[in-house]
Amino acid sequence: MYVDQRSGGGGWRSLGTFSLNAGDYNVVGVSRWTSGVGYVVADAVRITRP
Repeated sequence: MYVDQRSGGGGWRSLGTFSLNAGDYNVVGVSRWTSGVGYVVADAVRITRP
């Protein structure tokens, strides 16, 4: 998924909805698994309950 944070007014950008089970080892990661050029930057992660 490609998201350009330079557009959209600096607001939150949803990358999807994921189920995290209680007691499991849950991890949020940011990576650049591509041959393209550029940087991967995440300045915040928001996790909310439904």
